[in-house]
Amino acid sequence: MRHFEENYAACIAAKTGSNIVVEDKKSKGVQYKIENKQALLFHVIEIDGCVFKEKDGKKCDYLVLQNGQKIAIFVELKGKDISSAVQQILATFDKLHIYLPDYKVFARIVGKSLPNIANTPHKNILEKKLKAKNKEFQDIEAKNMYYHQNNKLVEDRIKFGIS
Repeated sequence: MRHFEENYAACIAAKTGSNIVVEDKKSKGVQYKIENKQALLFHVIEIDGCVFKEKDGKKCDYLVLQNGQKIAIFVELKGKDISSAVQQILATFDKLHIYLPDYKVFARIVGKSLPNIANTPHKNILEKKLKAKNKEFQDIEAKNMYYHQNNKLVEDRIKFGIS
C-alpha cells in the first residue's frame, strides 16, 4: 500500500461503508459491489486514467485493497468486449503485483453480458499467475477469478473476517 500512497495518493479513495461499490464511468449500470458487514477499511485505487494513463497500454479499472487482511482485487468493468478484460487485468497484475508481496490476489470481471471465455490463452495465463501468487491461499470454494453478468449489483464472495 505504501507504494500507492507515496506515488498515487490522488487516485485512492478510502471506503468503510456497508457496501463498497465501484462503477464504470463509460458503461452505465456496470458496477462491482463488496458487502462490507464488518465496516472494514477498503482502499479503492483508480487504475485506468489515474495510476496509468492512455499511453501506458492495457490496464484494468480498479484495484481494491483490504490491507488488514492483505487482500487485493483487480477489477475490470465492461459494457462489452469482455475478451479484452482478461488482458487488461493480466497487464495490470504484471505491472503491480510486486507492490503486493504479502497479499492474496483476486481478479473480478463484471460485464453486461459475458461470452464463454473459459479456455482463452490470456485467461489461462492469468489463472496460473493468480494461483502462483496465492500458493499459500488455496480455497476451493472461492476461486481466484470471477466473471459476473451484471443486471444488478454484483456482490463478491470473498470472505472478509475481522482483522
